[in-house]
Amino acid sequence: MDEGVVEEEAHRRAMESGGEADELIAELRARREADVEAAWAEEAHRRWKAYQRGEEEMLDFDDVMAGIRATFPR
Repeated sequence: MDEGVVEEEAHRRAMESGGEADELIAELRARREADVEAAWAEEAHRRWKAYQRGEEEMLDFDDVMAGIRATFPR
């Protein structure tokens, strides 16, 4: 089911019943956050495997931050 439709239904229920819709909205947000976390975990694993195969290189955090600071001074 489309998330937009579900959120609209949740909003409609909120107007009618209060707490139940709030629980539904919280559940939808938790699911969305879990999906994002899973996607990032998958991406991190993909990058690690690419590094192990020699397809990617690691960058030093301090070097990256220095480059960012030089590009975007305050």
